[in-house]
Amino acid sequence: MAYFTADRELVDPDFQDGVVASKREDCILQTIIGRGKKPTDWEQKNQVEAFPEAYNARSAEGADHNEANFAEYKDFVLAHVCEVFDSKGYLVTRHRQMLPGHNEKSGETLTRKRMKDAQNLMLSIERAISSDQEAVAYGESHNPVTRGLLSWLKPLATRTDAGASTLHSVHTIPKELCPVAGLTTNVANLTEAAFKAELIKARKQRGTGNMSLVGLVGIDLKTVMSEWLSKATDVNLRRTQPADLKKITLICDDFNFDGVTCHVMYDGQIGADASTMAIGDASHYTGAFIDPKMWNIGTLEALRDFPLPDKGAGPRGYHTATLRLTCLNPMGQFAIRHQVSQL
Repeated sequence: MAYFTADRELVDPDFQDGVVASKREDCILQTIIGRGKKPTDWEQKNQVEAFPEAYNARSAEGADHNEANFAEYKDFVLAHVCEVFDSKGYLVTRHRQMLPGHNEKSGETLTRKRMKDAQNLMLSIERAISSDQEAVAYGESHNPVTRGLLSWLKPLATRTDAGASTLHSVHTIPKELCPVAGLTTNVANLTEAAFKAELIKARKQRGTGNMSLVGLVGIDLKTVMSEWLSKATDVNLRRTQPADLKKITLICDDFNFDGVTCHVMYDGQIGADASTMAIGDASHYTGAFIDPKMWNIGTLEALRDFPLPDKGAGPRGYHTATLRLTCLNPMGQFAIRHQVSQL
């Protein structure tokens, strides 16, 4: 019998998408934006092509071309930083492994603990990239941090270079790309008119073409937006179910205005505290309204199971992943934040 061998590089299995899919209701951002290209460095700059601009193209017959305009076209640069994420780890004692009855009743098997550890890490990553954490450059500490979704969507009220530099301490977003829409207010009192105004601001910044956004919102903000149904002035719009069903249904997932549509879904991970990744009261009133095509997850090292040597207690290990939240262009999108002092 002949045996054949082939030289082939061993590659760790990539089960990151599978873990996200298993917790897709808790990892909505990673689900809707998907994976992007693999990063080539810890900090990577992407060129953003400026939108076409109309101008007065009138010229005199027989005149030479005005060469002063040659330098007017310019592109913009956005910088992205990778972050290393480690799980808490898992351990199953050798004695528990000897008790199959105990394992079956309590779910203490090695396979289950390994699975839960991977899911908890992806949930933690979801909260990090959905937060307002600021980017940290790769330095001597070797502790780079990726910029979170809400940090990307900080609005620039004054269109100046000085204003843009105050929004981010690392890798300033060019003032031409900073979002112009966004609210920080007592969201409990948010009105449909105020929400529509922000959508129109984003629509105007985006320019030509219809705009479609997806809203990732906390449960309290979702409730506020759905209750706008009951505040309609036309009594025929208030009843969303026949009276004989004896039900009250107030669920509004889609908003359609001239030139812009927005599909809203509940997201329990949006607005986590940037230092602890805990979900606080203000998180439930937080929302991000994004164009999913403008975002992706750049994965340097996909989610990986990292077994550690058994020191006597039993099998153990942890999971790790290195990735970044990539924003191709933040303009035409926005966030709604709650003023914590008014809770």
